[in-house]
Amino acid sequence: MSLYLIINQKERKKIDKVIIELNKYGIKYKTFSDGDVIIEDTMKDKYLEKCLPIYLEEDLKKLKEGMKNNVSYLDCLINELQGSINSAFIDGDITEEQCDYLFKKYVRMEE
Repeated sequence: MSLYLIINQKERKKIDKVIIELNKYGIKYKTFSDGDVIIEDTMKDKYLEKCLPIYLEEDLKKLKEGMKNNVSYLDCLINELQGSINSAFIDGDITEEQCDYLFKKYVRMEE
C-alpha cells in the first residue's frame, strides 16, 4: 500500500510552482479537480528536498558538506539552514510539509 503526500487547497497558490518542479525532476503525481496534488510516498523525499529556493538549497548543501567533513561550526550551519527554512516558508516558497520535513531531518536531526 502506498502512502501519499497531499498538497491541499490551502496551498493552492503554490500548486503551479510545485507541478513545474515535479515535472522538472520527473516525479510522478496525480491532480484532482479540487486542486489537490498527490505524490507517491516513495518519491516524497526527492520532492521535499529538491523543490526549494536557491538560497535554501545552498544552505542545505553547506550543511551536508559540513556534516561530511565533520566541521567544528556545524551549529552555525544548522542555524543558517533554520533561518532559511523559516524565510522560505513565511515567503510561501515552500509548503508546510517541506518545512516540517526539513526541520525534522536537518535541524532536529531526526530520521
